[in-house]
Amino acid sequence: MNWEITWFGILIRLIVTVVAVWLFIRLLREKFTTARVNAAVLVLIALGVLWLADIEGATRLVFLGIEIDKRVEKAEDILGRLSNVEKVAQNTKNNLQNIQKEASKTVSELSILIDKETKIFEIQKLQNKASDGDFNAYESLKNYQSDDLELIELLNRL
Repeated sequence: MNWEITWFGILIRLIVTVVAVWLFIRLLREKFTTARVNAAVLVLIALGVLWLADIEGATRLVFLGIEIDKRVEKAEDILGRLSNVEKVAQNTKNNLQNIQKEASKTVSELSILIDKETKIFEIQKLQNKASDGDFNAYESLKNYQSDDLELIELLNRL
């Protein structure tokens, strides 16, 4: 038990004592009856309990409990918001993965198109050289192998 008494504790005990003494004197000023004596004894017992009670500590505990409740409510609110942020982040991550897949598919398709355009450019270059009389270019065009119908048609225009 902590018996340290502060000014607040002394003030509370002083007020309680003054009020109890005042009530005790008022009670005993008139004639003695069993009820009045019992009430006086009860006031003395109550005074003793209040003197021994740790009023300050109890008050502090009540206010700490209220503060803890407020902090718990704030923490629950923060956890709820964090949960929402986590859901949004997960959705964003999924969307980014879908965009990445689409981008990869687009890169693949563009790679095919670039490869085809490069081959068309090479064929046109060889055709220009062959029309200028370059026999090696003509032979390269004749021996050019491809599965692409558009490239084969371009080779046949020779």
